[in-house]
Amino acid sequence: MIDKGKLFDLLESKGIEYERFDHIPVYTVAEAERIDIPNKEKVLKNLFLKDKKGRYYLVSLNAGKKIDLKKLRSFLSSSHLHFAGEEDLYEVTGLRAGHVTPFGILNTRGFPAVSVFDSCLEGDIIGVHPMRNDSTVFLEFDDVRKLIEDEGFETLMYEVE
Repeated sequence: MIDKGKLFDLLESKGIEYERFDHIPVYTVAEAERIDIPNKEKVLKNLFLKDKKGRYYLVSLNAGKKIDLKKLRSFLSSSHLHFAGEEDLYEVTGLRAGHVTPFGILNTRGFPAVSVFDSCLEGDIIGVHPMRNDSTVFLEFDDVRKLIEDEGFETLMYEVE
């Protein structure tokens, strides 16, 4: 399992630049808005979803956006897309609620899991937890996507309206 320390090691080994801000643990977007870090508008919310066939989707979008799960389900050609439970979240990603990050996909080996990103993130800086909710890192989205793909995971781009 990749934890916070191993993630930082991986980022550094790949030469990925990031800016790190340590803070009190935050479990929700609302809590994250109250902490003192710059560029809060760049912080993502991350949804861990599951479909009827047992496929998992780690969906990342700007914290201020809402996603229509019915439209996403159609895009994914999926059935009965819903939020996965905390037990599934921990079993599949090794993460707890409030710690979800696009990097969680790196721990899903052996499970049918896909990263789904809002297409508006391309070419932008994003803020995400580094496997724990007591830090936020800001880095280039394109670096995150490339890292995930280089590690053998599928990514999909979806336009969240």
